[in-house]
Amino acid sequence: GMVFQDYALFPHMTLIDNIAYGHKMRGMDKRTRRALSQNWLDRIGLSTHGSRFPHELSGGQRQRVALARALTVEPAVLLLDEPLGALDANLRRQMQIELKRVHREVGLTFIYVTHDQEEALSLSDRIAVMHGGRVEQVATAVELYDAPATEFVARFVGASNIVTGCRSGEIGEFGLVECPTLGATLKISRPVVDGSLLQFALRPERIRVEPPSSEAFNCVSATITESLFAGSFVRVRADTIGGACLEATPARGSAFIEGLRPGVAVSLAWEPESLTLLTNAQA
Repeated sequence: GMVFQDYALFPHMTLIDNIAYGHKMRGMDKRTRRALSQNWLDRIGLSTHGSRFPHELSGGQRQRVALARALTVEPAVLLLDEPLGALDANLRRQMQIELKRVHREVGLTFIYVTHDQEEALSLSDRIAVMHGGRVEQVATAVELYDAPATEFVARFVGASNIVTGCRSGEIGEFGLVECPTLGATLKISRPVVDGSLLQFALRPERIRVEPPSSEAFNCVSATITESLFAGSFVRVRADTIGGACLEATPARGSAFIEGLRPGVAVSLAWEPESLTLLTNAQA
């Protein structure tokens, strides 16, 4: 079954006939197919709308009718081609909840195509990220966000700082990586293989923004270049002494964070496990 991006409902048919169309093409008698269609109208909350036409509905209602039309024939797999792309932000969130509910009820495999990362993370059991016709990574939402395999995935799914450095040794169970663009030595949570160049993803929310410090590892001296209010957090950009620009999103609540302005000197720090090695960049 398929739910199209523009829904593709038949404008000259009532809702009950739109939903019944698949059964009609399969030769089911009119009385039975209309009864099945009415059952689906009940399930999607449009019980009294069966005699209406698509142009009389809201975008969210048309989306539900398109979903019912695809599901009533009991397909083995349902393909949804960006079905919420035409809806406004609030309605899109409501329909995400509705899709999750329907998916739990019918128990079918849904293949959902979207460019909206938030939508993919919130709806999916497993996500395949594609780039240029190639699958970059297949993983759960949590795995995809916390452990992106490639630079494209790290940048495409959420925001990431990409940090580049060269392996310089080990200290205990940690690996050491020299990073000239940050002007710092990175301590990562596992030893890394020999290589001339290594890349890591570092999520902005994993970075602590603190007063200037002289910690030896994973602490970078920087100067704030931009500070934007974002509700519960502040989105800041800072230039490091090595010339790199890092983005961080510290939570509001302290006088220091509230006072971040361009020109303020800070330290950017993070835990070793916050650095994710990108396998595609390993030499």
